[in-house]
Amino acid sequence: MRSSRRADDSLSFFGEPTSEPSVIGWMPAAAIYFRDPDGHMLEYLAMLEGPPRPELGIVAWSQQHR
Repeated sequence: MRSSRRADDSLSFFGEPTSEPSVIGWMPAAAIYFRDPDGHMLEYLAMLEGPPRPELGIVAWSQQHR
């Protein structure tokens, strides 16, 4: 069975549609969220190299170096 999920079904940490991961500064990690066929929120998380940056809070991938 193939999934009908598309790349543009990805959600940010805040549940808004996005095309890039959310960066969680205090971990540090990058995460993408999506809903399974039953509507449950799922998280795909990857730890990032480098020290935690709690001052970032949670930002889009493209904003982490600003």
